[in-house]
Amino acid sequence: MKPSRYKPFATAKIAIRNNETDRAWQTPKPMKVFVDSGSTITILPPSALPVLEKKTGPFSKVAVRMQTANGVKEAIALKDVSFCLEKSCFRGNVLISDGIQGDVLIGSDFLTKAGCEVDFKRKTMKCKGSQIRFRMEA
Repeated sequence: MKPSRYKPFATAKIAIRNNETDRAWQTPKPMKVFVDSGSTITILPPSALPVLEKKTGPFSKVAVRMQTANGVKEAIALKDVSFCLEKSCFRGNVLISDGIQGDVLIGSDFLTKAGCEVDFKRKTMKCKGSQIRFRMEA
């Protein structure tokens, strides 16, 4: 029998601000946000890009290559984006790449740098005063 690996995720409303156009868009419903213990970045799926650009205007983009557990992948970096998870906002670059589980992947290294605390025992994440509950998925 294969051992199950649990993946922590939170459900949270996400907002993305294009800092060049100063326009933002918030998800109408909570999204599934996975935390990746080895990642330093935030990744959105390719299906998010047309919606974001329609709502916030065109982003400055650059093609990048990123190292994953499955090898090197091509991705697009959206430059100078504010990414908000509930009421906690972070400014930086966001990657667009396929193959992520859920709606958003956030790296635990990114969360640590942003001052977030993840408590797996209590199944919560606290960022800038906001507390988000986790669920576990096999």
